Amino acid sequence: IVHAPNTSAVIFPTSGVYLITISAQLGETVAGSTNIDFWIRLNGADVPRTNSRTNVTLATDVRIASISILMRLNAGDQIDLFQSVSAIGRGAGLL
Repeated sequence: IVHAPNTSAVIFPTSGVYLITISAQLGETVAGSTNIDFWIRLNGADVPRTNSRTNVTLATDVRIASISILMRLNAGDQIDLFQSVSAIGRGAGLL
């Protein structure tokens, strides 16, 4: 497994079935109810049923969220982790 420097890309040089587990610290710097979503993309396409949503409300909130999935991957496949937030300007997202 190769992680390309300065990118989110994780590349799998060997075909097989992989257990992918991602854990992330989530939070915000300005108080307010904010949903933070993160999910996996495979070769540029969202992977169904990999979204994890966490709600934070305080500037001191730090939550741990995770995704675990078995994936059949081909040699050269690339996965990336993406995120979105329900409100901008609160410094919300992956810590």
